[in-house]
This record gives sequence, C-alpha cells and structure tokens, in this order.
Amino acid sequence: MQDLTAKPPHDAFASWQIAALDLASFCDLDRPTSQLIGPAQARYLLAFSLLAPSSHNTVPQAYRLDLAQDCIELWLRRRYVLPASDPTGREALTSLGCALENLAVAAAQYGLASDWQVAPELRWASVPAATSQDELRVGRLRLSRAEVPDDASRLAALAGISRRQMLRAEFDPSQRLPAELRSRLLGLSTDSVRVLLFESDVERFAWGKLDELALKHKLEESAFRRELGQWILPNEDSQSPRGMRGREFGLDDRVTRELAARLRGEAAMPVDQLAFMARAGRIGLCSASAVCVLSCLQPDPATAITAGRLFQRCALLALGSGLACAVHTAVCQVGHARAMSEATLMKSLTPSLIFRLGRPRQGSDGLPPHSARPPLDDVLIG
Repeated sequence: MQDLTAKPPHDAFASWQIAALDLASFCDLDRPTSQLIGPAQARYLLAFSLLAPSSHNTVPQAYRLDLAQDCIELWLRRRYVLPASDPTGREALTSLGCALENLAVAAAQYGLASDWQVAPELRWASVPAATSQDELRVGRLRLSRAEVPDDASRLAALAGISRRQMLRAEFDPSQRLPAELRSRLLGLSTDSVRVLLFESDVERFAWGKLDELALKHKLEESAFRRELGQWILPNEDSQSPRGMRGREFGLDDRVTRELAARLRGEAAMPVDQLAFMARAGRIGLCSASAVCVLSCLQPDPATAITAGRLFQRCALLALGSGLACAVHTAVCQVGHARAMSEATLMKSLTPSLIFRLGRPRQGSDGLPPHSARPPLDDVLIG
C-alpha cells in the first residue's frame, strides 16, 4: 500500500525555476505586520541566495531568521568544508560571501538595503571542517528600507542570479574584454580586496602554466583525489542535493562513472590521465578574454567573505555583458605555485581567488545543466 504521508522525493534542480516577482506580488507573500518583512518574503529572498556558487557545490551555508530585528543570520555548516582541498576553510567562507551577495542583491530589488555585520567571534581556528560543533555563526545581514528599483532593473538583476553558472569549457580566444566591463570590474576593488585583470596572451599563458603545475600537484595528492571523486556524481543522480554531476563538466555517463571511480581509488588510473586533467585547466585559461584575480589585502576571515561577495559581483557583471565564468583554485592552494605568481604576475600581491571570463565558442552545445541545490528547509536553522 502506498504511504500517503511520505514526502515526495526532492527535485535537486527545482531551485533554479524561481520566478522574479513584481513588487506587488512580493508584498502579497505576507500579511502586513510591524516587521519589515515576513517569513514568506524572507524565504523568497533566501531562494536566490541558495543559487550562489560554492566549492565542489558543497552549499555550506545555513540561515537563521531573526525578523523581529530585521535580520537574517548567515551560518557555516562545517561538515561541508572540504578538508583536503580547503583545510583552512577559506574557500568555504568565500562561498558564503557569494551567498551573501545574492541575498543582498535580491533584497535590494524590493526596496531593502543591507548592512552586513560579521560575527565578532569569527576566527580562522573555528572554520575548518568538523562534524562536532558543526554550525558556526558567521554574521548577520540587517535590512532597512531603501528606494525600490524599476521593474526592468529588478527583472534583469534577478534573472542574472538565476541564469548564472560556471562554464568549464573553452572560450573563444578571439573575443576581448569589453572596455566598459573592464572599468566596472576594476572599480570593484575595496580597501581589503584588490581586483586585478590579466588580458594579454603572455599573461593568460603564464596563468595557464601555473594552473597546470598547481593542479597536477594537487591531483597527485591521494586525499585530494579521493575527495574530488566523492563529490563527482553520476549524471543520472537526480536526488543528491549537493555535489557535481559529470555533465556539468561536459562528461557523458560512462566517462563520469569511470573518472569518479579512478579518483576514489576504486579503479586503476591511466598514467597520463592526471596530466590531461591538469592540461585542461591551462587550455581554459589561455582561451579566456581575461583572467581575473582577487587578492585579499587582510588575512582575516571577514576579508575572505568580502572576496566571495566581489567574485559574485564580477560574475554577474560579466553575465550582463554576455560572458561566462569559470573558477581555478589550484594556484591559490599550492604554495610554490602561489609564490611564483606573487614574484611575477602579481607583483608581490597574493592571489586569493582566480577565475576566467570569456565567451563560449560558436558552435558549442550551449550551457550545461545547472548544479543541484538542497531544499530551503534543510538550510534553515531554528
């Protein structure tokens, strides 16, 4: 007999189907109260925050509503920090910064200004992966009333959030960065995070070689390989709310299963496969219109969150100009490659986040499917 009380299976990709509401429909989500926003309105805004990118698509954020104080708290679930590729938790905090930026952008479309306040107790020692003391409060976003954008601006901003995704394929190397976009990207630099652009053939090739060197080094670490293999999922998996399907990398079903098994050590790895994987990153960077690097000028966790916010702003600006984005993390993780970049390309600055921007090649098969997301109820605390 069918269990009529059982919950239907979760559609791991349903989050991307969110519609952009007009102002009246947003207001109708909750009955008028003395609070600035109600719970249904807060959940609607969080649905856009949930679409932010994260390392290995771990989706490490959680939220707690404090609507009596007009606040939404942001928490880190340390069980989703990657111990092999992100031992300090920096990438996890950067991922939370992306989620925070999506939330602030979505709120602004309905006349809600944001004031981000980092938790004063946030320290690096409390960020790395852990299963005990899993939930770590990172800070809170305080909302206040502001000017409401026009309908066209609202639709464009929300559509950008729901359309954004990583495109790991090669770009068209003949396309250059539009001058207006270049100016806007460089203008995002703050007192704590510098935005740098590298556009010449020589610079892009140099970043590509450094990425190949660093990624090959990481892939030779058994713990890193196993971790990567654990987060690569079969294409037919429609339920897992986190992780990366092979199709998001342009891999078919057979190649996805074989690669994940080899990375996990469950099947023999061909001697040249790791080198080919590392080389693919170099080719991608060389094909870009520009390599963009964020450099954190301060070493604290709050600056890592700021870097995530700036990255998401860059990605959304690029999307508005018809450009795709792909992140390359290896150089930031490998000490000798990072030192080489500091001594040459970065002029003594330290790379904290590296990504490429460009246009997909003509005749490509289009954008790959979006990655999965957990249901909103699973990321709400309290």
